[in-house]
Amino acid sequence: MRAKANRLLLPAMAAALAAAATAQEAPTPPPAPPAPSEAPTSLLPDVLEEVPAREPVRPPPPAAPPPGPAALPGAAPAASAPAAGPAAAPVTPGPLPGAAPPELPGPSRPAASAGLVTEATVGLAPDLFAGSDGRFLAALLNRLDGPLASRWGQIVVQRALLTEAAPPPGIHPGDWLAARVRALVAVGAAADAHRMLLRVRRADYTPRLIAAAAHAALAAGDPIGLCAFVADGRAVSDDNPAFVLADGWCSALAGDPFSANQLFDAARRRRLADPFDIQLAERVASTAAATRSAGNPVWREVDRLSAWRVGLAGATGTAIPPELAQAAPPAMRAWMVRLPRVPVEQRAALVPEAAAVGALSAAEAGRILALDAGAAPAGEAAARPGGQLREALEAPARAQRLAALRALLARVPEESTARHGWRVVAAEAAARVAPDPGLADEAPALVEAMLAAGFVGNARAWWPVAAEAGGDVAARVAGLLAGVDADVPAEPDRFARATTAHRGALLRAGLEGLGRRVEGDPVPRLANGWTAAIDAALAAGRRGEALVLAATGMQGPMADLPPDHFRRIVAALVAAGLRDEAGLMVAEAATRG
Repeated sequence: MRAKANRLLLPAMAAALAAAATAQEAPTPPPAPPAPSEAPTSLLPDVLEEVPAREPVRPPPPAAPPPGPAALPGAAPAASAPAAGPAAAPVTPGPLPGAAPPELPGPSRPAASAGLVTEATVGLAPDLFAGSDGRFLAALLNRLDGPLASRWGQIVVQRALLTEAAPPPGIHPGDWLAARVRALVAVGAAADAHRMLLRVRRADYTPRLIAAAAHAALAAGDPIGLCAFVADGRAVSDDNPAFVLADGWCSALAGDPFSANQLFDAARRRRLADPFDIQLAERVASTAAATRSAGNPVWREVDRLSAWRVGLAGATGTAIPPELAQAAPPAMRAWMVRLPRVPVEQRAALVPEAAAVGALSAAEAGRILALDAGAAPAGEAAARPGGQLREALEAPARAQRLAALRALLARVPEESTARHGWRVVAAEAAARVAPDPGLADEAPALVEAMLAAGFVGNARAWWPVAAEAGGDVAARVAGLLAGVDADVPAEPDRFARATTAHRGALLRAGLEGLGRRVEGDPVPRLANGWTAAIDAALAAGRRGEALVLAATGMQGPMADLPPDHFRRIVAALVAAGLRDEAGLMVAEAATRG
């Protein structure tokens, strides 16, 4: 790839987008005292190494007019989950300066009330972020990177960011929405972030929100979603490759293939982007409208994926080489698994990891695996994960169902992240197995699978079987259920002897966070910038702020999470009214720590 293309196209544009979104007007805070050496700072965002003193909360600035030429930073994509965008609608020929983003049915919403869920559905309270400094929360969200250590933690964070909650004071509603979108994309939920933005009225788009919207549209495999922002992007810089190339496919969609071809030729002549990326843009144009054939991009000419490449390849049905997909960051792989035009076999291979991190539900995972099994050659479907799942759910004989279930749960080694994803996939099948003393040795694995997807009642029913079996079986099942059933004894030390010391320590910490009384020495307390910030938020009742801080504390694997940090994270969920999810997170930590 040419040096200039490296500078100008993704992922370089992604870095520029992130920098633009992260920039805040607040002055640089004074440094906080250094954190104790035992605090693993690698898991915390830089902003928390120097936690600012809370400044007086300022009212949001007056609503800005639609962004003008000097407002939009260089834009393009970088991080998060996918799903097909809306079907391409005809666009009126001519310039697209004020074309509004396509709207879902229903009224156009202001940025201040954007969201996909409410407290009446699966969302959180509308005053979730009341009392917090919006600039501080936006800075945290702009540095969030996924996936998070806990599947249930990521699910909670996604629900919080998709909730119709009032913006915190001190930040423009459009900029607050941009920070939410950026964080959702970074943890693998780009499709949901894109859907949320489709309902927001155009007048509320700030420069940061335009950048975030372009980012989310590409990550969600909807390049046509950039058409509403082409004029603003090109007004800032006529050399911005993302908007020059988007202008090409948007012109084609508007019925002007001549201008589209001119734009692509000029970009190639001026070497604005790598030829491979220009070819992808031409494929979008030829797919959306009758332009000249774009040919087939040759993947061996590039050595990595970007949001540009994932989104455009997914939108045009261009197969991505498996080796590039496996080398991509987890968020990109999460986008790919939800892009319907990515080959189903490739999507199926990405299912377990996406399910493990919370970017894919158990139901979605099952549908993708079923499609993969259905597309398999005759005689191979039964050996595919989708075939095994169907057998585990529907086989007439219990022995057949159990054999298929065991095969699903044993597809990868215990230490693999994907192992937890297979637990999620197998959860419903595990929940259909009736408690049986003859299966006592399998109780821990069955309970792990059920709790991975939230089948709490079915999992609890196995406690009498495990208790009667005694030994390690009872210790392991008790540790898994202690967070979700107050009648199950909480014995972290016994659980640690049956599993690992770190899992036992996480279990003790999680139970303390839930408010359960546990015998033995409490978890050693840490003191650093992050602990001070989350403690202050909890003490002041700033529930949304505590959840955002909890998310920043879950960056990295569960095995590296300090028990005292986990205790505070669980307490933050409880304070937000998410006691059930907190208990499931404790069970997950006991499985994955």
